[in-house]
Amino acid sequence: MRTIKVDDEVYSFLQEHAEPFLDSPNTVLRKLLLKDSNATGREDMSEGSAKQAALCSTEADTFVQDYLQSRFDEEFHLRRPFRTMYQSGSRMAYVLTFNKSNSPNLWYRIPENALRTLFSHRGDAYVVFAVPPDGYVFEIPIDELRSRSGHLSKGSIEVNIDPKNARWREFDWNLQPYKVMLSSAA
Repeated sequence: MRTIKVDDEVYSFLQEHAEPFLDSPNTVLRKLLLKDSNATGREDMSEGSAKQAALCSTEADTFVQDYLQSRFDEEFHLRRPFRTMYQSGSRMAYVLTFNKSNSPNLWYRIPENALRTLFSHRGDAYVVFAVPPDGYVFEIPIDELRSRSGHLSKGSIEVNIDPKNARWREFDWNLQPYKVMLSSAA
């Protein structure tokens, strides 16, 4: 194996084309460049960790679907080419999950193209930071995110949330009013 460095835009592109919790950057590149449709991140994992990753992904997907249904009572479909953007007739939600319980830090990354899509949506749009093992989300209306991130000319947004104090560290933003507890905690 060799080590390579990629810029943020390329890394975001790789994330968007990755199968969550299964693909490594290598397998995404193998699929896209070498057209190896059988490549998965499973070859980089032990059998046990591959099963754990698949289970974690399934639980997170179920959590996200339950959240969207219970919160909005609408049918959402996946918005391609994104793996975690959902759209109903009038709403759009970009849902990012963090699957480690009781973590002191929640790390997320919102790619530039996802932000552009959300900013241009004519209905209600949200960025949702989900923590399925702990049974809650932070549901941020895109207009409020736009007002906070207005100084960012372009690019992705790195997100570091202090869950204990419900604060988005980069913006020193109190997220408590946006916290939604779900009864279907994993």
